Amino acid sequence: GASEKNDGDMVSVLQFSARAQVLCRCQSLQCFAGRPQRFGLGGRGTCFEPALNEAARLFDEGALGRAPLAPVLIFMSDGINDDGSVSHLLKEMHMKRADLQVHMIFFGAASRGSFTLKQLADAVPDGHFHLSVDGVQLAETFASIALGAEFTAR
Repeated sequence: GASEKNDGDMVSVLQFSARAQVLCRCQSLQCFAGRPQRFGLGGRGTCFEPALNEAARLFDEGALGRAPLAPVLIFMSDGINDDGSVSHLLKEMHMKRADLQVHMIFFGAASRGSFTLKQLADAVPDGHFHLSVDGVQLAETFASIALGAEFTAR
């Protein structure tokens, strides 16, 4: 069944504003999906660098002592970044993990932020940019990413 296909999937989730906070660290997808989530990191401004640095650390941590996992970065934001260019961080992550799949999701009303996320997606080979202006498009985006990851992992 569908649930059997995802038994080996692991997920780490972090949320960010001016800082990054890990909500879930290398847990099974079913374990994470079955828990109530606490979102709402407060703070002023948004900085991508702490989030990308933490994501790189979580990829390193997830690779230790586990069967090879296909790393997928799903980065969702309104694209407004207060700490300058961070494309070098994505390039470094991709250099360490050539099989890294990068998905940059712009969520919200059209703004200059979508251009920022598109640039980040373009910074790595086969980076993907997704535009989701509402909840319906966002759900479709996640379904599309999941389907692509399923076929890539085969």
